[in-house]
Amino acid sequence: MASNVLYRSQSAASDVFKTHWLPCYSQDYIQSNGGKALWCYSKAYNGISAVSRGVEVIASGVAKAGDFALGWAMRPLLDVVYPVNPINDTRHFVGISRWMEKMLGDCVFYPLITSGMRHTHELLPGTNERIADKVESVLTRLKNSNEELLNPPSTPEDAKFDYRVKTVHSSQVNAFAVPAGGMVVFTQIVKEIDAAIKSRAITETTVEFADGSKATVDLSGVTLEDTLAALMGHEMTHAASRHSIVALVGGMIRSVILSVGRIVLVAYLKSTDKDYQTLAAKPSSELSAFERDALANKERLYTALNDVFGWVEDQVKKLTGLFNSRKNEYEADVTGAYFTYQADYNPLGALYLQEVLGQNQDKLSKWMHKNLEFLYTHPYGENRKRAIFAAISEMKPQALNGRTNWEIAEKGYDYNRCSPAMKFAHQLSQGE
Repeated sequence: MASNVLYRSQSAASDVFKTHWLPCYSQDYIQSNGGKALWCYSKAYNGISAVSRGVEVIASGVAKAGDFALGWAMRPLLDVVYPVNPINDTRHFVGISRWMEKMLGDCVFYPLITSGMRHTHELLPGTNERIADKVESVLTRLKNSNEELLNPPSTPEDAKFDYRVKTVHSSQVNAFAVPAGGMVVFTQIVKEIDAAIKSRAITETTVEFADGSKATVDLSGVTLEDTLAALMGHEMTHAASRHSIVALVGGMIRSVILSVGRIVLVAYLKSTDKDYQTLAAKPSSELSAFERDALANKERLYTALNDVFGWVEDQVKKLTGLFNSRKNEYEADVTGAYFTYQADYNPLGALYLQEVLGQNQDKLSKWMHKNLEFLYTHPYGENRKRAIFAAISEMKPQALNGRTNWEIAEKGYDYNRCSPAMKFAHQLSQGE
């Protein structure tokens, strides 16, 4: 039951990166403005919405039917290479078992990546508490409150991930996770959060929606523990969803497919080039000087084409990898907020964390990230806040009640058909 709240929250947040064919105008708006064009617009919207819902239902039915059909004979193999991800309740291609991932993570990735990194004994400024102890206490509480999602009950004991953290001294404002539950938190990000809270440098955040509406949320009650919980929950999601291994295996598969495609394409072009085939079929001793030059030119042409296709291949791999990375970050943001909520921390800590991460970003960097987001591993910060807000409005709306001031855009949106977050915003603005 608890996980259903998570899935609904993810669905609400997905509106941020879902492309809508038409904006959502209400019938009243269309009728008040009159005109056949607006009437046709309304009909087109209704038709596209119906088709979209139908496609989703059919796709879901086909997926379930395929899963049922394969399950008779291939369920054990299917659950290893193409298991259900408990974090989002959908199947994803992993390619290796949890046991193998655990072995790689515990014995290879975590020791290799953290080599030379030592636990810090640094204290939180103005206290006698170690930063590492604070991080560890938050992690323990998160683990105890979310065990069924972090290590589902059906998981064999030797395949359960060991969620642990190493807190190390660093000037980087960062944290990361490796396969099978290992995490690293740099002290600087903890100190940045702590300093912002103690100085009250961040007391609110403004979330802007697609129609121009704005929600300003009071964050004055958020604590260091709430924000650390969002940070640790984010990294735990990466491990629980197996994002690193999925990206690694998926990248290898895409690389093989694209490389084979490139080789086949160049070979096809050569095979359809009759002049090239004629020249290549002749023994080199029988070729005239002119023919040798012509053959050499052809070889250079296909070498150049192979290089061009190789460059295109690299860009496709890079862009698909970046898209998947941003998608994973959205999932980690939303699920991290859910883990925080489940552990009885304030989920608004997830919004506070985004403010901390964005406070040192200059205007040019923000503009670049906003307009060239497809070149970045992480989504634009304002989009992340909108997704988190939408998720919180689903999982714990009372966290926003009384703490949110609204500036609703007057565009006649039909709030019964728009995104869950916009509907929630409208209801709060009306005092419902």
